[in-house]
Amino acid sequence: AFDWRRGQKQVPLRLDQVHEPASNDNSPLSKLIRTEELEETLNAIGRVSGPCREAFVMRYIQQQSTDDIAEQLGKTPHQVRALCYKVLSHLRDVLGSDQSSSSGKEQYDVEN
Repeated sequence: AFDWRRGQKQVPLRLDQVHEPASNDNSPLSKLIRTEELEETLNAIGRVSGPCREAFVMRYIQQQSTDDIAEQLGKTPHQVRALCYKVLSHLRDVLGSDQSSSSGKEQYDVEN
């Protein structure tokens, strides 16, 4: 039975092969929620300062490799990954909580 199962190779489906969105819910409410979530995420990224934001934007928005980012910022690829991790961790903390900041204009230095 195990040999038969091993013989049944499953080819993983690549994302570029998927043509349908995960959700077909195109209601106005869903669009509004997605827009607000995107705006909240972009605002949270905007409040991160310095090389952390640069590295994060280059990596996850511009889709550059860590080697390219490291070369541009004068850092090692490991340092770039660490900067991106710090920003991701910070964004999870900020966006994962239901409490929003009072003014929304604070800047966060996540390099510490």
